[in-house]
Amino acid sequence: MKRPPLILYLLGALWILPLTLAGAVLALIYVPIGVRWSDGLLEIRTLWIIGSPGAQTIGLIMFYTDPEERDRPRLRVHERVHVIQSMLWSPFAFAPAWLLHWAVNVMIVRPKPEDYPDYLPMRDRHGNPEPLWWRAYAAICWERQAYRIDHEFAEGKRPGAWGS
Repeated sequence: MKRPPLILYLLGALWILPLTLAGAVLALIYVPIGVRWSDGLLEIRTLWIIGSPGAQTIGLIMFYTDPEERDRPRLRVHERVHVIQSMLWSPFAFAPAWLLHWAVNVMIVRPKPEDYPDYLPMRDRHGNPEPLWWRAYAAICWERQAYRIDHEFAEGKRPGAWGS
């Protein structure tokens, strides 16, 4: 995904302001230890993040714990895909739908690594299946889209993706 034109970005930023404000409240809980504005997002380094991902984006705020991880182009592309997704789905639908999809994955779908493409993080570095809560996260439709786009970016199929 390429960065949206400025006017669409500004309208989208206004549209997802409730999510961004929720992210600002979450920033206080996460204990911020560094802040920077980068390529359309407020990036906040924190002491911890729920679920221990490399990063987490709420509205226009990206949380991360590892500064080296933050600067990884694939992660930056992945998190900016979530910004576009929240702009398209609305601040009132995206977060609840995301959480509902995760809950359905945990309780009903129970994703298996062999049912998903290799670029989804369904297995640990030793080839063992990740815990169910993690596989449920990776199988969420918006996560699958973000992982697919960051994978295509890494393969050179999406040069100039937003965040690269």
